[in-house]
Amino acid sequence: MTYLKTNKNLFHKAIILFICCNSYSLLAQKDTSIIQHLEIHTNPLTFGYYNPSYRLGVEYVKNQLGYVVEYGFGNTALNGYRFNATEGKQGNQYLYNNIRLEFKYYLKKLKQGRNVYVSSELFLMQVTDVIYNSYYVPVSKDSYTEYSFTKADFLHQKYGVNLKIGGKRIIKNRIIMDGYMGVGIVKYVVDYSNIENQKPSEPTVTDGFPFFPNYSKETNSIKLDFIIGLKLGYILWKN
Repeated sequence: MTYLKTNKNLFHKAIILFICCNSYSLLAQKDTSIIQHLEIHTNPLTFGYYNPSYRLGVEYVKNQLGYVVEYGFGNTALNGYRFNATEGKQGNQYLYNNIRLEFKYYLKKLKQGRNVYVSSELFLMQVTDVIYNSYYVPVSKDSYTEYSFTKADFLHQKYGVNLKIGGKRIIKNRIIMDGYMGVGIVKYVVDYSNIENQKPSEPTVTDGFPFFPNYSKETNSIKLDFIIGLKLGYILWKN
């Protein structure tokens, strides 16, 4: 009888010890959610554009909200050669600037692995250059007339708002891969000014392909903007 009572006490103690150990293990597990972090990133796809540019950005995240500032820069030296909307278009003072402000909402708190978000983005992009021995089509409600010139100042602006959806993957707690796509409404401007030796010429300018406009045609219009991209980054600080 004493033997059975002793075994029963040992069994009860074993159960209590098992429960205590598992409770401690659960309490000891760390929450892998990232409450705050600061990252730097770049968009490698912009290096492969016909007009390559550097784009660097910073993102600060707190809870499920992200705040992003990005700046892009390009020039003639980086280009090697500049865009060629039509044969013979040459420029030697190419300058590209792009600034973007983005507000993100993550569907869940950030953690190791994939994190889905939606965002809105304000942006301004501007290209200036001086073009020699080329041609353009001015804005005209009455006719479609092409002109040649020996020199002209070129301006291309695009500004507006994009709505995006994306997925940010955090690898080894530090490395960032952020893919996104979206659509927006933009103000689109192409303008030629300070034109020298302008005269009518034989038509050579075409409409171009969809989403790849012909920069030889002046315009001042509102358009849809379709975007897709990839960011690579590194988390500098987190908690």
